[in-house]
Parts: sequence; structure tokens; C-alpha cells
Amino acid sequence: MKKPHTRTPMGSGNWASSLWSRACFHTNLRIKDFSLQVKYPQYLGEYVDEHNCYSTKLHRGTYKAEPQKQMEKQAALRMLLTFTILCFFYYGVYGTASTEIDMKLRALNKPALKTIKMKPSVELGSKKISSPNNGFSKPVTIQTWSKSGRCPVGTIPIRRVSREDISRASSPSSFGRKTPHIHNILEKAHQHKTNFSLIAENLHSPRRDNRSEAIFFAVGSNYLGAQSDINIWNPPVQKGDYSSAQMWLLDSEMTESIEAGWMVNPRVFGDSLTRFFAYWTNDAYRKTGCINLLCSGFVQTSKHLALGAAIKPISSTSHEQYHITVKIYRDPQSGNWWLSTHDIVFGYWPSAILKHLQQSATVVQWGGEVYSSNVRKKPHTKTPMGSGQWPAQLWGKACFHTNIKIQDASMQLKDPPPLVEFSDEGYCYTTKFHQETNKSEPYLFFGGPGQDCVDIYKQPAFDHPALRNRKLQMKPSMELGSRETNSPKDGSSKLVTSQIWTQSGQCPVGTIPIRRVSREDISRTFSPSSFGRKPPRIYNTLEKAHQHKANTNSTARKKHNPRPKNRSEAMFFAVGSNYLGAQTNINVWNPSGVQKSDYSSAQMWLLAGDQSEMSEVIEAGWMVNPRVFGDNRTRFFAYWTKDAYRKTGCINLLCSGFVQTSKHLALGAAIEPVSSSGHEQYYITVKIYQDLQSKNWWLASHDNVYGYWPSAIFKHLPQGATAVQWGGEVYSRNVRKKPHTKTPMGSGESPIQLFGKACYHTFITIKDASMQPKYPMPLAEFSDENQCYTTILHKATNVSEPYLYFGGSGQSPLCR
Repeated sequence: MKKPHTRTPMGSGNWASSLWSRACFHTNLRIKDFSLQVKYPQYLGEYVDEHNCYSTKLHRGTYKAEPQKQMEKQAALRMLLTFTILCFFYYGVYGTASTEIDMKLRALNKPALKTIKMKPSVELGSKKISSPNNGFSKPVTIQTWSKSGRCPVGTIPIRRVSREDISRASSPSSFGRKTPHIHNILEKAHQHKTNFSLIAENLHSPRRDNRSEAIFFAVGSNYLGAQSDINIWNPPVQKGDYSSAQMWLLDSEMTESIEAGWMVNPRVFGDSLTRFFAYWTNDAYRKTGCINLLCSGFVQTSKHLALGAAIKPISSTSHEQYHITVKIYRDPQSGNWWLSTHDIVFGYWPSAILKHLQQSATVVQWGGEVYSSNVRKKPHTKTPMGSGQWPAQLWGKACFHTNIKIQDASMQLKDPPPLVEFSDEGYCYTTKFHQETNKSEPYLFFGGPGQDCVDIYKQPAFDHPALRNRKLQMKPSMELGSRETNSPKDGSSKLVTSQIWTQSGQCPVGTIPIRRVSREDISRTFSPSSFGRKPPRIYNTLEKAHQHKANTNSTARKKHNPRPKNRSEAMFFAVGSNYLGAQTNINVWNPSGVQKSDYSSAQMWLLAGDQSEMSEVIEAGWMVNPRVFGDNRTRFFAYWTKDAYRKTGCINLLCSGFVQTSKHLALGAAIEPVSSSGHEQYYITVKIYQDLQSKNWWLASHDNVYGYWPSAIFKHLPQGATAVQWGGEVYSRNVRKKPHTKTPMGSGESPIQLFGKACYHTFITIKDASMQPKYPMPLAEFSDENQCYTTILHKATNVSEPYLYFGGSGQSPLCR
């Protein structure tokens, strides 16, 4: 009998009115009196201490009344004395709290609210749609909690708030509230040169820095209502963020807003379920307003629907689609703004708590919103909007609003005027207006994965002093070309042409995908300055050539330098020519057992330098690198250095240097599928070649260009590469030591296992001053630790395409 009421349920926890199989009951009641006969009690009274929390219901079957003896024989007789819960409704059957509308509604605490209006004097109405649709989605009309029963007459369901709920907020006063911002839709309209009335001459204000919207909006009319069918999804939201799909109505000053739709908000609700919500503010979110009934304001009248209730079912990619219909409209008699879904009214925002919206709304928005402290920052939040797919994926994949309508002074429900589209971060979340035919119902697709699709001119490369104010080269002036081969192969393997992340869509034009870096990523490295960098070494491929008596030119006459202590390579290489490009098909594996601080790669290198060392290197291929990526997946990578890995260079885009131009491919993206021993084999094609006009070195995979290493960051490579390597590399502090690292190279199998078990390079090609792609001759082989990782060049016949097998298991009886 207190507030908050205990959560402890009675009986099954369902309402007594739920009856058989849901509500708890007594049956087969009998008493024995002085007649010494066992009989049904003649008179039953009912009593409940808290009828809004626990109640009873006497229920008989549909049979006709019979004498007592006959009644006792009826197997169908069920006297169900059921008892249950529900006060300030708590979803599920874990206990609740409820209150009388006329006494307990929090909204009534405001002096301005004198009476409760139970239903609107008018309805928004509907408009028949006979036009073709992109697809068919089903309306969701039942909330999850209602499976437990309904609230009694005179009460409403309210979700209970716990101490744990409030403790998740940054402060108790901020619980259930959006953070303040200055919100100026009319500024957006200016940016898009939209034609609207003089009220647009508002102060231009900055966008807030903690929310990101992707919306469609209509500006300028006196709107008295709006509606939308909102596609329902359940995006995976980060712990302190929220993601919503909703409709807003705003005043001309952009300070008053009433909104509704669905959201995923772990901070407020303590879970990641998709839930219906409503919101209001009358001061641009500064001090007023809240979600649902977490403050005084919204007046709920429905005993059937609960604000904050979980919505099920939800849509799934390329399968069944579901939607909720949201309507917000003004009652012309009271000035209250009513909220309903489908044909069921939730309640209303009283006109007394609003100023400008008492008359009408000036702006209507449809779209989505992501809140995070990491929007407009690097790294960007991972929280997606909508379905998490790009709007270009359209129906069945991207989230949408459809059947959007407005009501103006004509009091007719109609299509809105021409809509303006706006995205705060078009490289993370965006919009797409789609209409199958001129007569089709429009679909307003919106959302995005939240991944870092960065403005192409804001990528890390342009932080390099040598690249500031340099013009971006979008594509090479030439290609590497290819050489024909009809010779037999060791076996058949399949080309991997797509990256996993593209299943969510692709980046918009003018942006590129960049993999996020988290604090946890950097904390795994030895120091922040070493993150994403290979440790220094003195690298001398020509020394290797001497050791193997390879045929090299006079540039090989130089001092011998020691091999690095932290890396072990097994490779094939060509030395001495001025190489202008090279390519390879690299067999893709996911070597198991790569140690936490190690990495294992299969790659191609191009090198150049002076007489003392090969200090400039560009390289690409695949690697497994738990320290940098935080997992053991096989990922595409690129690397560069101009000082033998001492102070310059990094993996992918983790420093300024490499310039990415592709919006389709992401450096560091996971590669799937991968090969498996004795089964299907897969490969990627890697090409590195110089543009003879700009002298930039381009990186491509198959026919897709990633971008380039600018000639401006190098000294020797603009004149061509001096050596090309194909093979693998293992980094570990435990190479050349006992015990040796267990990290494998390649497939983890010895090269003598050949096709289907050992990792390989094939179809290797170089391009020299002759400008003709050709097979490199001669090739030398080298292994730092041939008892651990080694190489084998294999040709099935004299005319077969060579396969360059490499790799090994790491620690073994031979490799200690």
C-alpha cells in the first residue's frame, strides 16, 4: 500500500480476467457443515485489499444453472477465483504498480491541468491507398505486455522505474530526457534552398553535437496533424546511446516538439528491446520534457496500451516486414495534441503545457535519430540507425516511413508538400526518397550502419605535411594490365570479390569507409605511438639475394645488415630491375592459434632504397592481427614506410599517408569465405602499380581500386621499385627464441603439403620498363627460420603456372 508498490506478484502474475491457463485459480471448492455433507458453499463473498494491484473474478462455464447435486457432477464446472497484479504497469509478470487516472496521473501534478479528456472530439482520419507498393508489411497492433492481461477500468499501464534505471543516467535529473540543443530545421531548409515563408528568417544556429538525424521534412504550413507507417527493426545499440525511428511536429521557433515512434534505449529501459515511445519539450530540450510518463506532461487515457512497451514482432532482412502506424493530431475544441497508433488512442499532450503548438505546428519531420557522445567524432559510434542498412538497399533491407500524410487548415488528410531531405552525417546515416511509379505511395528510406564513412577529403592522409593542399587523384591514368596463361594449374580455387561489411550497404558518394578505432584497440599495444605500426628493423632484401646467389645487378654491392629479431619471413623475391608494378593471387586462410600479441600475414612487398638499405616499402595482402583489430579474423591490409619501419608508416589508414578513393572497399575489412584444408580454396588478387603521370603507387584488388600511396611521401619509389617479394610474415617477440611462438604462417601447414593444404601465391606478375606484364625471372627463395616456416616453388609440368607455397606451424618438434 505504498509507492512504489512491491514488484511481488500474486498467483500467476496475470490478471484475473485472463482466466484459464493464464490466471491462477481455486476450483472444486467444498465445505462440510453440521449436515456432515460435503457441499459447494452456498454464498461466496469477494474481498481485495488493493484492487488495483491484486483482484478476483468468479467465473462459471456457459452451461445452464442446475441443482447443487448436478452441478457437483459437472466436469465443466470451474469456479475460478483468480488473482493478479498491475499497478503502474511493469511489463511481464514480475510485479507492478497502478493508479487511478483521476488521482495518480503524474501529468495532473501541473496546475494547468484541470480536467481529463478521455477521447478526442475528432480523429485524424485516413486516406485509402490503391497505388503500388515496394512491398507488403504487416501492422503490429499488440504490445508484448498485454499477453499478461489488461488494466482494470479507471487505471492505466505505466512502466515502473527502478533505482537501477535511474543509476544508468548521467544524473537523476537527466533520466529519461534528451540533452539540450538548439534545433533549427529552417536553417536546413536554407541550406537546401527550399522555398518557404518569411518565418524562415530565423537565427541560424549550430547543430548539436550529441545527436545525428537523417530526416525528411515539410516546412511552412499550419499543420494540424500528421501520420506515418514506420517500419520496425531492432538495431544493435551501444550501451550509452539510443536509436529511434520517429515522427516530429515542431513550432516555428523550433523550441517546442512533440514526437513518437519506436526506439532502442538501453540507458532508459535497461535492455535492447524495440519499444514504443513519446516525447515532448517546450524549450528545445533544455529543462522541460521527457520520454513517455517519466515527468508530468503527457496525459495517458488508454488502459490497453503502454508507453515504453516492447514491440514484437520486428522486421528481418529480406523476410517479413512489420510496421506501426503513428498519428499525432490536434483537437480543434481543446487544442490538445492526441497520439494514437492504428485506431487506438494513447492519450494527449495538453495544450496548456505548450505555447506555439497550441495553434498549429510549422514543421513535420519523418526519419531517424541516433544519440551518442561519439557522433561527429573519431572514432564514431557503432550505433546504427533504422535497420542498420543504407537506404539505397530499399525495401526489405532499409528502414522506411510510408503512408505519410499531413492535415492542414483544410482539415483534409493529404500528401505533404515537396519534402526536403537532410542528414547531419551523410557519411554515417542518410536518406533516400523512392517511388516505384508516379502513382505509387512514396517510401522514405533512412538510416545507416553508423560505421565510419568519412568525407573523402577528411581522411587521415591529408594530415600529412606533404599532402596538404594537394589535389586528390580519383583514379589512375593507367592499369597494370595482365598476362595470359593457358597452362595447367595445381587445382581450382575461387575468387573472393566482396567484403563482409558491404552486406550492410556501401558508403555514399564523396565518402570512404574507415574502420573505427576504440580506446580498447589502442590499449592493447605497447604504447599509443606504436599502435598500428610494425616495429623498426634494418631490412635488406639484396643481402638475401647474395646469400642465395641470386642474379642481381651492381646495386647489390652493399654492407650486410642483421635480420630483425622480432619477425620471421618465408618468401620468394625478384631483385635488381626498376619495377613499375606487381600482382599476385593470394590463397586466403584463417590460421588458427595466432597468439595474442603476434600477427601472421600473407602478402606482397615492393621495396626501394639507396646503397645502404631498402628503406622504402609498400605492401598489401591479408593478415590476422589480434593486437590491432581485437579479433582473429582474416582481414585485408596495406602498409607503408619510408625509413625501414623506424618512425614512419602504419597499417591501413591509422596514420597519414595512404589515400583511399574507393567507397566500396574498406582497408581492414574482414575477408570471407576462407579456405579449409582439403576443401574449397579461395584467393584474393592484389595489384600494386605506378601511375607514370603522377608517380603515385596504386593498390587494387581484382578490378577494384582502393587508392594510392602518394609519390610525395617517398624519395626512391617515385623512380620505381628495386625488389618485389611474395610470401608470408610472422611477427612475435618469440621468434628465434626458445620456446618458439606457436603462431602459424599461411595455412599453418608445411609447403610440402601443396594445393588444398598449404598456402600459396600464384599468377605472380611484374611490370618493368618494357611496360609488359610478365613472370619474374629469376626468383630467389628465402626463409628466416626454415625449420619453422619455409617455401617450395611447385610446377605440375614444365608449362604449368608456378605455385609459390609458403608457411608453417610455428612451434613444433622441429621448431623449438
